[in-house]
Amino acid sequence: MRYLLLLLIVFIVSCTENLHEAYSGGETTVFDRSLNAFNKIASNIKEQEKVLSFNRGNQIFKALWSNDGISPFQGLGPLHNSNSCNGCHFLGGRGRNRYESETIFHSLIFKIKTKDNSLYGLQLQDKSIPEVSPEAVADLRFEEIKGSFPDGETFSLRKPIYSFLRWAHKPPVDLDFSPRVAPVIYGMGLLSLISEAELQTIADPEDKNKDGISGRLNRVFHLKTKQVKIGRFGWKANQPDIEQLIALALHEDMGITSRLIPYQNCTEKQRDCKKAQSFGPEIDPNMFKDLLYYTMLVAVPAARNVEREEFKEGKHIFKQLSCDSCHKPKFTTIEDKDFPELSKQKIRPYTDLLLHEMGDDLADGYEDGEAKAKEWRTSPLWGIGLYLEVSQHSELLHDGRARGIQEAILWHGGEAQKSKETFMNLPKTEREKLLYFLQSL
Repeated sequence: MRYLLLLLIVFIVSCTENLHEAYSGGETTVFDRSLNAFNKIASNIKEQEKVLSFNRGNQIFKALWSNDGISPFQGLGPLHNSNSCNGCHFLGGRGRNRYESETIFHSLIFKIKTKDNSLYGLQLQDKSIPEVSPEAVADLRFEEIKGSFPDGETFSLRKPIYSFLRWAHKPPVDLDFSPRVAPVIYGMGLLSLISEAELQTIADPEDKNKDGISGRLNRVFHLKTKQVKIGRFGWKANQPDIEQLIALALHEDMGITSRLIPYQNCTEKQRDCKKAQSFGPEIDPNMFKDLLYYTMLVAVPAARNVEREEFKEGKHIFKQLSCDSCHKPKFTTIEDKDFPELSKQKIRPYTDLLLHEMGDDLADGYEDGEAKAKEWRTSPLWGIGLYLEVSQHSELLHDGRARGIQEAILWHGGEAQKSKETFMNLPKTEREKLLYFLQSL
């Protein structure tokens, strides 16, 4: 009898754990697998004003900005990469480098550094209003790299090769650049409430535990307080909070000024840009607040297939390969009086928000804050299996070079080299179970 009772307890605990596994965003989780899966309000939001603010923010996110004097959304440019937030983050999903038939990029930008930053600034804007010249045009081709697993299965990786032409001014000297695809936006409010103290605890910059993993925090300048704070958003954890992230995206990607960044994105030597610039915030503070609420409250979709054996076995392999050393499964968010709905949530983002050295193949020659050229922030994995449904592609990594999860794994190096090699040596059936687990998140 006692043995049966023990079995029952184990069964109940196991079922409860599996049930919790589906709730990636805790009580905010939405159960939606549709095209709009990344564009839903957190399911536990009941306050009417927040719902209204979210809806207004959603409209602003999808709005087409211009400088024609007619549209209600004025302030685009003079220099920009897109005329809409949705243009890069379609329905809250992730961008891509470009379609094969296209000659321009819609959701990939280039962070740049040159010997003289006064000519082109820190981001390349490849579009502009009519009276101003775009800074340059980027081109992309791929080099296919063939390989095979020890069991004989073949694969191909594509290495991106970029070039730049039609510079508005003279070509820059000593150009360093970093191509970056627009990331997903759901769950950012929850990630903003992971305790800084907890992130500092799991960071191990000196690898004191000798596990080969040495995640560390980026430290960046905070525009509002004029202080240095930890970074947690962006491909190199180069933004400290969502407010600054939005303000910089408006400023650099769309040329729209705000209270936080009231000046235009023209450099001293860009005379045509400076001649066309406007002054003062171009986005109303109330509109900015609605956009902030929208970004904070976009829900995380539920994990799927959590009761299936393939999911459970794939999760075990994930841990066996030490993937969870960087892609930390669980956190509990801290209290926030403005967003109690996001507070004390048990979430499963599969990230540590830390910088990790990922090897030479992914290095971009560009340092960002304290992030070095080979370092990248651990990307959250929640919702990754719905990218194809929402974004209509499965491109991964910071520049979209990987055409799916397996290719992304095979590009891992540096601190993840050992895990990648272990993955490659798994039987094909085991590799497929791991991929099934990840596709279900």
